[in-house]
Amino acid sequence: MNGSANLHESLRVVATILLWCFGLGMALLIIWFSLLLFLGDFVYEVHAKFFQIPRQQFDSLHYLAMILAKMAIFGLFLFPYVGIKIVLRKTRQ
Repeated sequence: MNGSANLHESLRVVATILLWCFGLGMALLIIWFSLLLFLGDFVYEVHAKFFQIPRQQFDSLHYLAMILAKMAIFGLFLFPYVGIKIVLRKTRQ
């Protein structure tokens, strides 16, 4: 019984960590999007000094990167969190 209690506690800790990582990842995406929305010209000018890239391609690359980041955040943090919560709920009954 003690091993099962330790496993449940470990799963709760992992679930908490995953939830925090999900929240921080989404916060990063919101900040990223906000910077591009409100300071897009400035961000483009800074990058254009280093890379020869048209504005449309710059916007497309950031949009694609945000999509990939969101998929990674959901796949690596939210889905495992939900899975752990389902397992904990089923083993509690």
